[in-house]
Amino acid sequence: LSIVFYFYQILIASIYLSQSLIFPTTFGKPCHRDTSILYMLLMFGTLWLGLFLYNFRKTPYLTRSRREWLADYALPASVLIMSFTGAYCFSDIEKDKFKMRDEMALLAVADIFSLPWQGYFVCALLGFSLSFLFFMDQNITSAIVNNPQNKLRKGSAQNLDLFVVAILNCFLSIMGLPWIHGALPHSPLHLRALADVEERLLQGHVHEVIMNVRETRLATLIAHTLILISTYTLLPYPLRWIPTSVLHGLFLYMALTSLAGNEMFERLLLLITEQQAYPPTHY
Repeated sequence: LSIVFYFYQILIASIYLSQSLIFPTTFGKPCHRDTSILYMLLMFGTLWLGLFLYNFRKTPYLTRSRREWLADYALPASVLIMSFTGAYCFSDIEKDKFKMRDEMALLAVADIFSLPWQGYFVCALLGFSLSFLFFMDQNITSAIVNNPQNKLRKGSAQNLDLFVVAILNCFLSIMGLPWIHGALPHSPLHLRALADVEERLLQGHVHEVIMNVRETRLATLIAHTLILISTYTLLPYPLRWIPTSVLHGLFLYMALTSLAGNEMFERLLLLITEQQAYPPTHY
């Protein structure tokens, strides 16, 4: 069963990678050479800067608390820096921006009674498939987060989590809002941000070991409160100032960071690793 969890995590990372790299080739309008080069610069620049700050905790610079702070905010810092770079340093080059349909209301009740009677049967079939996807995604994410290596003290309460997800998504469907559930790689990255990690040296190889996790709901509550506020304060600006290339660099960052600690991915890397450099493992 653990192999399925790791494979699913690799699958999600592969989807992020493919969508980030394939989407730029689907533009309908002609693309100029300078636009293409700037697109790649901003996308891979966001990825590089995010990974550099994410791994900054492994460097000897600054204090430990400041290294952790930079690593925890690597993603927003890289997005802001590369968005500023694209907006001001390359202002004369055309860039693809986030497009928002102003005619659509942010909050409106869906007119579900306007469907013909045949539409309800089609919706029931699609709803069953969607509920199966929610069930799989929520439980796999919960199992990965509650891995014994993370040393969580509180229980998982998977049945209660599914019940809450079902109630929330019923309301979100009626209001025409995006669905929510535990997802990869957001949940493991959130746990990593709340954890105290130490590096252990074992037979010449450095391993990260989670020592403690601050199990609090306050961080999630504040994050979603800020999302609610941003819905009315950040749309359409300043979201339109962020180039889509930076957003795809964000997806690349999420894909690569989600593979950290994935045992199945580490085993695949052994296929191209020199045998003398194999780490000591239990398998």
